[in-house]
Amino acid sequence: AGKPVIPLLIFDQFEEIFTLAQADDAGRKRAAQFIEDLADLVENRPPKELEARLENDDSIIERFDFGRADYRILIALREDYLAHLEGVKSAMPSITQNRMRLARMNGQQALAAVMKPGGKLVSQEVAEAIVRFTAGGSELPNAEVEPSLLSLICRELNNARIAQGKSEMSADLLAGSNETILNEFYERALADQPPAVRKVIEDHLLTESGYRENLAEERVLKAFTTAEAKPDAVTTLAILVNRRLLRIEERLDVRRVELTHDVLCGVVKASREQRLEREAKEAAEKNLAAQKERARATKRALIRARQIAIGCAALSVVAIGSAIFGYFSAQRAQVAEAEAQKTRAVSESSRGEAEKLVVFILDDFYEEMSPIGRLDVVGGLAKKAVEYYKQLPSEARTPETQRNSALAQSRYASVLTSQGKSDEAKTLIDEASATIKSLRDGGDSSDDTLIAEARVNRVVTDNFSNRNDQASAIKVAVDALEKLKPVLVKPNPPKTARWVEAELNGYAGFSYLRSGQPQEAIKAYQRSRAIAKEFGALELTYLPATSGYVVTGWQMGEALGALGKNDEAKVVLDETIALADKLITVRPGHRRALGAKATAFSQLAQIDANRLQVAAAMRSLHESQSVQLEVTALDPGSSGSQNNLRVGYYSLAAGLFSLGRVDEAWQQTLLALNLGKDERVSGFSAQNLLFWHAEAASTAASKGDMNRAKLDIAAAERYFVVLKVTGASERGRANGSGRIAVTRGEIALMTRGDFAAARTEIEQSIAARTVVFGDKPSVFAAGLFAAQHANVAELSMALGEDIPAESNLRKALVFFQFNETPSLADQASIHDARALLAMTLARQGKFEEANKVVAPALAYYRLPVVQKSDAETMKFYNARTLLGVALANPAEKNKYLTEAALRYDSMPPALRRLKNFARIRDEIAREMGK
Repeated sequence: AGKPVIPLLIFDQFEEIFTLAQADDAGRKRAAQFIEDLADLVENRPPKELEARLENDDSIIERFDFGRADYRILIALREDYLAHLEGVKSAMPSITQNRMRLARMNGQQALAAVMKPGGKLVSQEVAEAIVRFTAGGSELPNAEVEPSLLSLICRELNNARIAQGKSEMSADLLAGSNETILNEFYERALADQPPAVRKVIEDHLLTESGYRENLAEERVLKAFTTAEAKPDAVTTLAILVNRRLLRIEERLDVRRVELTHDVLCGVVKASREQRLEREAKEAAEKNLAAQKERARATKRALIRARQIAIGCAALSVVAIGSAIFGYFSAQRAQVAEAEAQKTRAVSESSRGEAEKLVVFILDDFYEEMSPIGRLDVVGGLAKKAVEYYKQLPSEARTPETQRNSALAQSRYASVLTSQGKSDEAKTLIDEASATIKSLRDGGDSSDDTLIAEARVNRVVTDNFSNRNDQASAIKVAVDALEKLKPVLVKPNPPKTARWVEAELNGYAGFSYLRSGQPQEAIKAYQRSRAIAKEFGALELTYLPATSGYVVTGWQMGEALGALGKNDEAKVVLDETIALADKLITVRPGHRRALGAKATAFSQLAQIDANRLQVAAAMRSLHESQSVQLEVTALDPGSSGSQNNLRVGYYSLAAGLFSLGRVDEAWQQTLLALNLGKDERVSGFSAQNLLFWHAEAASTAASKGDMNRAKLDIAAAERYFVVLKVTGASERGRANGSGRIAVTRGEIALMTRGDFAAARTEIEQSIAARTVVFGDKPSVFAAGLFAAQHANVAELSMALGEDIPAESNLRKALVFFQFNETPSLADQASIHDARALLAMTLARQGKFEEANKVVAPALAYYRLPVVQKSDAETMKFYNARTLLGVALANPAEKNKYLTEAALRYDSMPPALRRLKNFARIRDEIAREMGK
């Protein structure tokens, strides 16, 4: 039209000058030349080549127009490459003069972006619906819209309109396409990527509950590298960013990667769930096939075991017969002593060798039958051997015979202990110990006797541990190892001595662990595992060593976890599971390997639970319970496997409860409590059942089922009697009675019962337990002391007595300090006590101190890892902390009360209906009404 045109040069995705263009020398050279040319254009200056020509030939100056050209240049690049752009300002200073950040659109801007280009294709109503959808459901005034996502949705909707032959976008088109649009976008973005890249995005960039997670770029690149991204991790990340699936933001000088927008979370979560369901189905089919194969292999193993049993039984009968023959031959020789000195010597030698054969058969047969659960066969043979020795007259009892008799008794006792018959076992090992003691008192310090003494004490240790008397178990094991030293320090000590050393350390480690001494447990396990390695545990050349290694593996994992060394624990537990699988392949149906694998999965779950990642913990718990069900099916009469199965059900119940699935949790609790009612209960199992029934009583009362609560309290009291009958330690009994007292206090609070009477009972229990434990309780016992003091404090608060409440909460916090490495989950209880203490202080007008006390609790709940936790029960403790903060800050009371109420109300309805949770909501409401 005869008017001047102002050119606009747009350089989009300018960051590629700093990324793709830097891939090789040629690219870098071209990029440098491009920057130089662009700088000349932006700054309106002649290129260097022209300047050189002008200096050499003045005549050409008049051929050039040096007036300012009227044009515009627009450079668009990702914000995280702004620093790279700054790097070229020495050559192109004008780039710093005019700059605009393209932030997310607000609702009105997004609406304009849809309406103006769309024209007649989109109505106001449909445009608003598009914006709301893109903003994740937010209304226009509050909307934040990602431009690229809005562009994507509009484009896809327009494609759908064209495909359907419509003249404009309609509301029904949007309603039918919103999920399809995002699904197609997501699938298209990952279409050329390996499945492992999808897995990284779904598992790392989305929380368990379906919210965006952001990770440091280096972690994402490492994960992509592990996933074998093609062609490489850096390029893959750049591709996904360019496709607008991912975005990179710089936060506190760290580049972090996340999904582009919250509206993608539902699509990514749905894809993850479908993938996990598919993987679970494939794993289930694989496990089913493996279980069928294991069942076939187990059947073959059992046939083999029966054959061995028949052979060993025959050998045992022959051996015992030979011993009896030797004895009677010796008797006959005595009649004709003058003529038969030689016959007597031969007969005595025959009997001695036969007795040695009996001991060898029992040991070897135990190692063969124990892994497949046929201890009854071993027990039968051991019982016959014990009866044989009892029939021998005193004149036939040589030192060797007495030693062999003690070993037969200890072997039979170990079988009875494994079967949960601890009292019968104790009688036998007392006799065996007395026999060895008489030999030692008589001056017998031979290697054979010292080894026999250690082997007997190994069973004594196991028996004490089974009766939950860990202190006695530790003492016996340590003393036994000390007495065995003269044999162990010799050059090339007997393998029997070395292996019993490994077993004693393993038993000691378990007792250290159960008595709250994880550091000592780890030392013992390290010694035991080192010996097992020497015996070929990792190469599976000596299967008892491999079996011992996997058992101490899960126990060591638990000890490391107790010290907060979760990464080390995970390495040990993963190794345990892998080695257990190898052992199960070699010996299908191997009970100890299966049990170790189940418990290792359980420990992995505990690590996740300690990190407040409950859904992840539940996956490991399901793996654990699946293996444990297999163990129990193979050996239904074992009290140990029954106890472990109960532990699994109870752990699942705890996880489900934490997720707010109260009814499902209760069903798992009932499975735990109703399992194996008719079995013989050991002291260890009795203490577990006592605590679980006490916990169930509290839950039942909270649900409003007082009849069930009374039944569970009565059951807890019955198991307390079992603790005493089975010879549990004084500490074990003190912990049991303490837990029952706490339960009664909890029920009194929920049912508005007799607060004073409940408080008195707990105070009496505290006094009794203090006499037992002194000032050095274990971490477990200290935790129960803390719970008791907190319970007394709550009862005092219910009575309106803040001073005793304050005193008990301070004591509770002291006892919490016995756990030097509390996990994130453990810290919730500590901070709950802080919140309660802040309330009591605030009610006494001590606002400044109350603020100092509750500040760490508030900071804890502000931690991103805590806020992102999928543990719904954490919201209750968070609400109680906010109530404490509100009382400590009268000026901001309403603000914190409102936040507390919102936090409480965000819990699932099933949790909010529980009486012990509802109490805090009532208290918040009362404070709001003041």
